[in-house]
Amino acid sequence: MRISRHAVAVALVLALAALMGACGDDVASPTTASSTATTGAASTTVPSSTTTTTTTTTTTTTTTLPPEPEVGWMAWSFADPGDGTLPPCRGCSGGESPLERRLGAKILFVDEAGTVWANRDDGLILWSPISGRVDLLGRQDGLLDTLVYAVVRAPGGLLWLPTYGGANTWDGTSLAVGLNRDRGLRDNTTWDLWVQSDGTIWVDTNGGYILTAFDGTACRHYSDAATASTAGPGIEPVFPERTQFNSGMTETPDGTLWFGSNGNGLFSFDGTGWRRYTEADGLPSDSVKNLAVTPDGTLWLSAIGGLARFDGASFELIDPDAMGDWSGAYPDILAVGPDGALWVMTMSSLFRHLDGAWEIWKRVDGLDFPLIYSLAIGEDGSVWVSTNTGVARYGPMLPVGQG
Repeated sequence: MRISRHAVAVALVLALAALMGACGDDVASPTTASSTATTGAASTTVPSSTTTTTTTTTTTTTTTLPPEPEVGWMAWSFADPGDGTLPPCRGCSGGESPLERRLGAKILFVDEAGTVWANRDDGLILWSPISGRVDLLGRQDGLLDTLVYAVVRAPGGLLWLPTYGGANTWDGTSLAVGLNRDRGLRDNTTWDLWVQSDGTIWVDTNGGYILTAFDGTACRHYSDAATASTAGPGIEPVFPERTQFNSGMTETPDGTLWFGSNGNGLFSFDGTGWRRYTEADGLPSDSVKNLAVTPDGTLWLSAIGGLARFDGASFELIDPDAMGDWSGAYPDILAVGPDGALWVMTMSSLFRHLDGAWEIWKRVDGLDFPLIYSLAIGEDGSVWVSTNTGVARYGPMLPVGQG
């Protein structure tokens, strides 16, 4: 049988159309359930391609943080004796302080709860500026003497209190005897006390001429040859004659201990040997008043003659003009705040060094600084000064009218 060219052409066209129709439905309609392509009398069913779309709803929760507390100065005046000797405080937002107004009254310590520990004639007063609560510690509580020189926290939480009659400890509830002649010291009067990072207690006795280290078990004594020969055996004669320690101790990050002396310079102790630094090495003078170490490891010292810092190689004397007005009074007490700031106290001014810049205060919250007695950095991060007219605090503001 002969098939015409026309019939063949028609068949090819129909087959091609059927094929294109099937492919077109599959590509153009991916979400259609089914598609049918018809070519003449024949029909072809193409399976559908189904895609499922999932919609996710995200809920965003916004948390509103409380505002940062305002940071600044608050002052408390002393009670007016009524004899015209106390200038009025034209501000003093804290009100009146229960601390005793007397010559040399000092804030010795501020604990983590913000309680202020200050000395007074009959011992210690513990005052909470927030609650207004006042407690007293005296001989009736086991205090070895009412003349207390410092309050120092040791690793583990125990407080040490050097007094004229020996060193007490405070465990948070009661006082106990820490160190005295019966417990290894060469004299009962503990003029000052420092705590090393490993817990070793350092005290100076015998008018500051014997330096004693107590490791929790035994005492080790250091002095000059003349004092060692008169104060008894067991004293290591390592210092020049008449070296008196009452100027503070500090520790640099490498574990070296530093002690200032009254007239014989600065001493370092690396655990095995002692080294002495004097004016010939760059000190402002050989009478060192106080020591401090900032977080960058810099050793700072105040001396009769000015303020200096030591970078491990040399001493640099700080230009007084860069700090501000000393008003004829040399830097005395040094302290380091939780933000790394160095605080410097003179007789009538307070300085802060932070991020390379100096600030100075002579009057805060209406309280003048005619005569400053003490500077203390609290465990709560606050900064306290006591003066002959009242006390002042730098830190987050406390509720006005309490205390």
